[in-house]
Amino acid sequence: MEEQVLPAKPRNATIDGLKYVAAAGIVLHHVAANPGGRIATFLMVAPLWSLFFFFAVSGYFHGELGDRGARWLLRRIARLGVPYAIWSALLLAWSQREVLRGAPLLLPRATDVVFFAGAHGILWSLPMLIYCAILVELLARNALMRRVLLVLAIAGTVALYWSPAWGAVTASPIANFLLASRWLVAYLGGMEVRASSLRTAAPKALLWLAPAAMAAVGLLRLGSSLLDSRVHTTLETTLWIGTTLAILWGARNGLEWFGVKRLAWGKDYLIGVYITHILWLQFFFTLVPPSTVTSIVWVPLMWAVCLGAASLTVWVLRSNKITRVMVA
Repeated sequence: MEEQVLPAKPRNATIDGLKYVAAAGIVLHHVAANPGGRIATFLMVAPLWSLFFFFAVSGYFHGELGDRGARWLLRRIARLGVPYAIWSALLLAWSQREVLRGAPLLLPRATDVVFFAGAHGILWSLPMLIYCAILVELLARNALMRRVLLVLAIAGTVALYWSPAWGAVTASPIANFLLASRWLVAYLGGMEVRASSLRTAAPKALLWLAPAAMAAVGLLRLGSSLLDSRVHTTLETTLWIGTTLAILWGARNGLEWFGVKRLAWGKDYLIGVYITHILWLQFFFTLVPPSTVTSIVWVPLMWAVCLGAASLTVWVLRSNKITRVMVA
């Protein structure tokens, strides 16, 4: 029998607010990836829980109102595929701006377009979310099969991390896409949180879990030279997935996460902050290169500017029926 999981009512504003926090974390990650240095490295790694959160929350809302099947799946593919196509085209156009100055035409590899985020690698999560949704619909139509798939995904993730071929896998767009085990673990974990019968009041100690995990992973990456790369990669992934599922479980059970529900203004469209920010990042990076000021100043400044610009973009686009398809 197909499992029917109804969403909590009324709408969970805390989860909506957490989507904005997660999007802000991704913006910080991409801003801090540019200047280099130990502080920037810490700020680049610490927000990576945000990626796993979007996969977990997508799994949490997989098949709302029990409406699963081909119709739901097609809607999901369209909702993620349309902004993926539009923003990939915009990013491709932006990346070719040097052609107007006489540089040779540079086009992405076909495998990158199909499997790894179109014109820019930053949008890889949209086709990966579609891939996870398709896998779940095909292979996990009930609770038992979902848990079997979850166990297989966990085993696959551990096996890949400890395999000598791991480096070759991550370097290949096709292999990296098809072997989506860690993202599938987060996605299925979100489904488990939603279906769980455990509805006790969430302990307030959970409030400190996310910042503690962020600090732990950031320090772990800074000291990664002391550990085998397979060890710290496994530990990081475990911390991130565990943290995101605990955050979801706490929000589901009434924990407000420091009043984060005040950030719920965009509701379902808050992933659009993540989708749209890269164009602003490229624009402001050109305007104010990282080399112009110290990273201590440049990172928070660019983060605030790019996050503000992306938020305003989403606010404008979602206010119109035609343009809101650009922000999922």
